[in-house]
Amino acid sequence: MKKLSVAILCLLVSFSMVSSIAYADNGPESVSTDNNSESSTPSEKDLLDGEIQGVYIVNEDGSMEETTLGQLELSGEDDNSDVIARDDQPDKRPIGSCKAGWVYRGKKEKTSFYNIVTGTVVYNYTSKNATLKSSIGKDTTLGTVVNGELSGGWGPVQWKAGISANASVTWTKSEDTTITIRPNYKGWNQYGTQRTKWSGPYVYVDRDCNQSNSHNVTVYSPKGDVILLREKKFR
Repeated sequence: MKKLSVAILCLLVSFSMVSSIAYADNGPESVSTDNNSESSTPSEKDLLDGEIQGVYIVNEDGSMEETTLGQLELSGEDDNSDVIARDDQPDKRPIGSCKAGWVYRGKKEKTSFYNIVTGTVVYNYTSKNATLKSSIGKDTTLGTVVNGELSGGWGPVQWKAGISANASVTWTKSEDTTITIRPNYKGWNQYGTQRTKWSGPYVYVDRDCNQSNSHNVTVYSPKGDVILLREKKFR
């Protein structure tokens, strides 16, 4: 009788261990936000390889408008490039007809998504889609960037490109949002902006329309909040 009891007890213990291993192996129906590990921040390779799940423009009222990277680039085409500055073509003007001063002859080269801050990575270990928050670690701001010397100040750039020297976009911790992730995928949000690049000569024109001191100036200007949702299979 004692041997039978011991056998039953051993069987129960064995069954309990098997059940526990199976539960742990399959994972509870849950999700993980692996914020404490190194993988909580996507690598540069992840940023490039991660599938784009969605692109959203955030409106002033906080609502999100879905778009695509292609549409995002096209939406930056409304600029002042069709306006000819009075001194843009001094060689075609009579002597003495130019107003002396600095002129920017840059042209808009492109508008594209620019990542300002990357949210934390969240993992979906379940068999169903899971909606989780990709958190922003700290408030981050991107301002206007200039490569080159503005010998005559910001005015010529403002006139030509319609860009404010103080243009900036800030993402705060309170503005983080969620991402819906497929089973066995990890996902994260890239919180960024539409960034426009202008580049070209910054030149001095005298009253007789002679040009001098020409040098290249490139300007990068942010406009509006954009969220890029990415995910990547992890198992």
